[in-house]
Amino acid sequence: MSRSIVVKIMEKRLGEYGFRYEKYEACRWTFSREIEGIKQKVVIQKDIWGDSSYILEVYASALGRSLRVRELTNGKYTSDYFEFKNDDERVAVLNEIADVVIQYGIAELNKRNKPVKRYDPTDIMYQKLYEDQEILTQNYLRKCNISQLSEKDILPMLKKDFEECYDKTYEQAQEKLVELSAVYGNLIINRIGGQWRYDKTRKDTCLCSKPLYVYYPVLGLIVSYWQAKNAEEMIKNYMDTVLGYEEWVLQCKQVYGEKWEPTKE
Repeated sequence: MSRSIVVKIMEKRLGEYGFRYEKYEACRWTFSREIEGIKQKVVIQKDIWGDSSYILEVYASALGRSLRVRELTNGKYTSDYFEFKNDDERVAVLNEIADVVIQYGIAELNKRNKPVKRYDPTDIMYQKLYEDQEILTQNYLRKCNISQLSEKDILPMLKKDFEECYDKTYEQAQEKLVELSAVYGNLIINRIGGQWRYDKTRKDTCLCSKPLYVYYPVLGLIVSYWQAKNAEEMIKNYMDTVLGYEEWVLQCKQVYGEKWEPTKE
């Protein structure tokens, strides 16, 4: 039922705005439209461990990354998860998601629709991050006179160093962005687990959070935040990532019992 009802409701609610169903892949329904040559997407992802919640993402190719409901509504929603317990609540949640897209998402996508030159990590940057992330992190801790991966100590330093890269050219900033990506990624691993992976075909280095089987493109995100000169959003994204994971664990414990723990393999 879930696949057909998602498509049925979203096509009915978003169709008049030009969005059409594109595909279903990896627990994600994608609806898209093209405005002035820029592809815009609305993506709905279901709970990969069950069938009790959805996550909304909106994306424009000019934006370079997706926005979830907390960022999209500037904190009006305190969670990125739309939860439901039965089919009636599912329908209500899907209509609520459509309301959010119409009220907030479309305006935000259109505001950011102007094409801009986008900087992508180079193959060399991806490989260096994967091969040297551990030594880059240790060297950074020594430079900052910090003994361990402590969010309280490191996040303010990351923000300061990140902001100092704003006025550099992309070529000048690349080495520092790789270093900051290593520290940023290892902070995530230190708190919620995961491992570094390198896709030689795609030339992409990312974090894979084992319990969630989620790939987190650290370097690409850091570069996009640098281009936007938005250190605050970089820090917020970190907190959303770790708190979102911990919220998911709490939800699972409520369903499966307090002794439940995410699989580590």
